[in-house]
Amino acid sequence: MQIPTKDTFPRLIVLLGLCFAAFNLFWGIGNNGIHIWDEAIYANNALEIAMHGDWWIMRVDGIADLYNTKPPLAIWLQSVCVKIFGPHEWAIRLPSALAAFATCVLLMVFSSKTLRDWRIGVITILILVSSQGFVRFHVTRTADLDALLCFFTTAYTLWIYYLIWKKDPLNFKHLGVLFILIFLAYFTKSTAALLPLPGILLGVLILKRGKIFIKNPLTYFFGFILISLIGIYYWFIESKFPGYFDKVWFSEFRRMTENIMPWHTQPTSHYISKLFFENYFQPFIYLFLFLPLLTRIKNFRNIAIYLFSFVVFYLILISIPFTKIAWYMAPLYPIMSLGVGIILMFILDKVFSHPRMARWSKYSIILAITIILFPLRLALKAQEYGPKINLEYPGYAIKSIKENYPGLKSFNLLFNKPDERHRDCARFYTRAYNHYFGYEINLCSSANSLKTNIPTLVCLQKDMDILISQIPINKKTKIENCYLFE
Repeated sequence: MQIPTKDTFPRLIVLLGLCFAAFNLFWGIGNNGIHIWDEAIYANNALEIAMHGDWWIMRVDGIADLYNTKPPLAIWLQSVCVKIFGPHEWAIRLPSALAAFATCVLLMVFSSKTLRDWRIGVITILILVSSQGFVRFHVTRTADLDALLCFFTTAYTLWIYYLIWKKDPLNFKHLGVLFILIFLAYFTKSTAALLPLPGILLGVLILKRGKIFIKNPLTYFFGFILISLIGIYYWFIESKFPGYFDKVWFSEFRRMTENIMPWHTQPTSHYISKLFFENYFQPFIYLFLFLPLLTRIKNFRNIAIYLFSFVVFYLILISIPFTKIAWYMAPLYPIMSLGVGIILMFILDKVFSHPRMARWSKYSIILAITIILFPLRLALKAQEYGPKINLEYPGYAIKSIKENYPGLKSFNLLFNKPDERHRDCARFYTRAYNHYFGYEINLCSSANSLKTNIPTLVCLQKDMDILISQIPINKKTKIENCYLFE
């Protein structure tokens, strides 16, 4: 059921569905300060590119840094947004939100053109933006790599399905688009881009369509180009920054067999527990379990096998390594949402096929949307404001100073943390505000480095105790979770 050209009702529902998705993805993306760890690293990397123009070597505070060894596509997009809009939180997170919305559009187009049912597309995108595992910290709500990765993995997954059922032989354009999408996914988050491929291959083999790739010489040509481009990139960065590839080999290629992040070690059942017993894909995960039943229905057999093999094999692959983190599941949500959308519309079509219900079948989509509204509300409610830990306090305080104390542009920031990674949020705000907004913030690790005759912002209790014991204080003002001493 494609979108009718003359009927305004389907077009209105599609438009409303995309508006709902956009609201949930873009609303308030700049409310929270930069989060510590990954987002803070990426934000610093993007800021350095915007300030100094070195697009290849990732830097923090002007110094080449090997903490982030991922290829730089997402960082490039963030830095472009910083150059255009300034170092605002919403600007740095804009590529993530745009990628998530583009994923919704992609699912809508695929449902309408390939599955020939626009209703499935509307339901799919509403389910996706109602999933707290997808619309969350470290995926679509922050300046991380996972939303862009999701877009490219979803794009090449749906493109492969489209290709295997084309009547015409695959040509240069078809396979060229596929390998461009895979390359861009790899250039976003390295080896994570390849994890969906085994499940896709399994689905293609079950459907007995593997020969269209295996027997096509272009598959091997583009495969060689892909591997060559990745190898050239690694060689180029290693030539500019010796030691880079050793770090990549450890953090990317050895993670399947070695425990590279012991602090993220989880049991094999970790992701299953997240899906079934926490609010990452509730309540939709239970509907997804019925997808194999549709393999008995002729019109749904192929897509059901393809989607289910993707999800099962992907879950197996990410459950093997010792390291297990919630956002590693991100590429699953668009695919599972599509499966649930298919199931839900199949059930409603059966209900409205009854003679007494037939005249209302046009409005079955309204019932489906109503069913999703409650999880959608929960997803909105889950987007809470505020710092998660004290390492994020400086950002909120500096933002508050900019909004509420416009005349205060010169002050010390005493933030004593021996681990440089713990200072990444403070460092980002210090450098961004100094460079773009004309501030003179002096980031100090000890009271001995404080400039005299200007206020001092302190966010940690131990720093306050040291400051009070060494310097006479005339005035103390609370700003967010910090204090400004004068």
